[in-house]
Amino acid sequence: MAEKLMHNTMFLPLSLEKEKVKHLDIPSGLRSQGWIYALKNPYMPGIFKIGMTVNEPEIRAAQISQGTGIPAPFEVHSAYFSDNPRGHEQEFHQYLSNCRINPGREFFRCTEEEIAEAADAIGLISRSATIEELADSYDVICIEQSEPFSLQELFDDLDISVFGCQYAATKRLVEIGREYLHLVNRGGCSLAFMDGRGIPVVREYIQHREAYIASQEAAGVYGPQKPGGF
Repeated sequence: MAEKLMHNTMFLPLSLEKEKVKHLDIPSGLRSQGWIYALKNPYMPGIFKIGMTVNEPEIRAAQISQGTGIPAPFEVHSAYFSDNPRGHEQEFHQYLSNCRINPGREFFRCTEEEIAEAADAIGLISRSATIEELADSYDVICIEQSEPFSLQELFDDLDISVFGCQYAATKRLVEIGREYLHLVNRGGCSLAFMDGRGIPVVREYIQHREAYIASQEAAGVYGPQKPGGF
């Protein structure tokens, strides 16, 4: 039997929490295959350098700032998770092609709103996003990390014995889990996996809708809301 993989948080005993939460931050250490970044410079107002890196965006900003022709260090304006940095960089540049200053350079004269619009159009997630924002687009948000493993290692770790095709068994087990996930989704939540916990996170648009309905009900019951104090 393969050695237990309990050193990895993905294989810690899972605790499914019942209480819904409305806010969770993305851990600062979370990363994907790379980043799409937008850098700014105080001496280049309205101009952004947009590119990709497999290192931290701050490291890339420091590298670019080392040139003798740079009047001041570059700063990270925004950074987006990317599982295909090279491809997403090309898509980003294409989306903002009308803003590109020089076809051979990665500098763009554009607004902050246009950068955010391009990222949204491509489907990139900002590292400053919250879990509830992600929940608007994803049924499952997994913050935990894992090294690649075989199905046999997985079943051994979970103490599940399987006779027959392990791939077919895995699919059926996932289908069982899907039923629980659908219950979570019908409650207006996505399921976040973090530190061995399965946490129902209320989707952001659901929170906005509930807040709007509550304000409308308050106005209908009590009339126009006025400051209290008497």
